[in-house]
Amino acid sequence: MKNLADINKDYVKNIIEFLCEKSLETILLNPNGTATGGGEYTYQLRSWIENHIKKRLFDKEFITNYDISVNINSLCDHRDYKIDKVLGNQVKELKDYIRVSVRFPDRSFDTFDYIITKE
Repeated sequence: MKNLADINKDYVKNIIEFLCEKSLETILLNPNGTATGGGEYTYQLRSWIENHIKKRLFDKEFITNYDISVNINSLCDHRDYKIDKVLGNQVKELKDYIRVSVRFPDRSFDTFDYIITKE
């Protein structure tokens, strides 16, 4: 049977996964590389997720600290990766992701990675 700390950690994980998915639906990327609300896309994603994590998890003391990083490779990097792959060069696969690190009240840490897939 799970204890309360494990249930809280599962809740935090589910909320963070939901927020990462929802942020990608809410903040759309324009063809010129900016977000629909204006500004840099990664900043808009990070800001949107941070606002919701603060309101839903931090203020209600499910977590005591958090850090959010968004890594989105440029269109040029993706193009170069595809060209190198076709040419048979050894290249490291590019991954776009959102990483959220949290600290729980019991002083344990956890990091959640959400891989961004382009469809």
